[in-house]
Amino acid sequence: TTLWSFATLGTQPGPKLVEIWERRFRSTWALFCQHHIASIFWSFGRLGLTPEPSTLRRLIAAFIAVESRVSPQSLTRCLTGFVAFGVQPAEVFMSCWIKQFFRKLKHFELDELIVALDAIIRLRIPLKHSDWRRLSVVVRSF
Repeated sequence: TTLWSFATLGTQPGPKLVEIWERRFRSTWALFCQHHIASIFWSFGRLGLTPEPSTLRRLIAAFIAVESRVSPQSLTRCLTGFVAFGVQPAEVFMSCWIKQFFRKLKHFELDELIVALDAIIRLRIPLKHSDWRRLSVVVRSF
C-alpha cells in the first residue's frame, strides 16, 4: 500500500495524501487480505499517525473478517500498530486477536513472540492466569 511505502522509507506523507488514502480505504476495505491489513496497522504506527475513528473501525472489521487466516507475523504487526499510535484496541478486536494468538502460539518465532508479549504488556491487556501458564510453557520451549 501507499502508506507502507512511506513507512518503510521513514518519510512522512502529507496530510492530504493520508486523507485521500483513508477515503479510498473506507470504500475498499473489504477487499484487503490479512497481510495488507497488518501492513496498514504497522504503517500507521511506524508513521506515528492515528487513523480516523471510521478508518480504525473498518480496519478492525477487516481484521475480524480474516481472523482465522491471520499469521503470527500479521498478528504481531496489528498489535504493535496499536502500541505505536497509542490507542487502546477495541474489545471486539482484542477478543479476536487473543483467540488467534493462542491458536497460533506454537507457530510464533521467538522474536515475534517477544514483540507480541511486549505489546500485550504495554497495552495492559488483561490475560487470565491460565493464559500466562500457556505462555510460560511455550517460552520455556525455546
